[in-house]
Amino acid sequence: MTTLPAGSVVGIASAVATGDAAPTEVVGAAVERLRADTLGVVAHPLYETAIERAQLADQAVARGERLGPLHGVPVGVKDLYDMVDQPTAAGSTILAGSIADRTATAVAKLEAAGAIVVAKLTMTEFAGGAHHTELTRPLNPYDHSRSPAGSSSGSGVAVAAGLLPAALGSDTVASIRLPAGTRRGGSRDRMTA
Repeated sequence: MTTLPAGSVVGIASAVATGDAAPTEVVGAAVERLRADTLGVVAHPLYETAIERAQLADQAVARGERLGPLHGVPVGVKDLYDMVDQPTAAGSTILAGSIADRTATAVAKLEAAGAIVVAKLTMTEFAGGAHHTELTRPLNPYDHSRSPAGSSSGSGVAVAAGLLPAALGSDTVASIRLPAGTRRGGSRDRMTA
């Protein structure tokens, strides 16, 4: 499996800017990791679109252009954020099949900075306390018997497991703080949510 250059957003952006890594290589490696994922972080893959955007980013590099400070950096977004013409289920079966007619401002700003969204990530139902029983629940990468915690659990797991260098989450009631605060070895408590 291909590794990320320097393993960080700054390292990847720097490697792309200096020509040490191509956006298609970096995004392709992220797609490869997500396709092989066994932790359950992907709610909706956007692989083909991401690869097309990476090819455009490669062409920009060849022309000597930079698309922004995150040029070619692969990211994931919590499936609470709309992306035009993509599904937004918000961790629920009720919204299955709903397609967004706009892109959320936070996602649009990431893309304007050159980031490439490779997947929408799993979350608790409607950012509440539990994952829907019929949908994939992400696993804590350090201890599967412990919860990854929080509604942004898919985003937290994707970054903690090195599947993506960055992911967008949201925080209503510790939705980001709990996954981010999960210590190696698992969260403090065994949780069922």
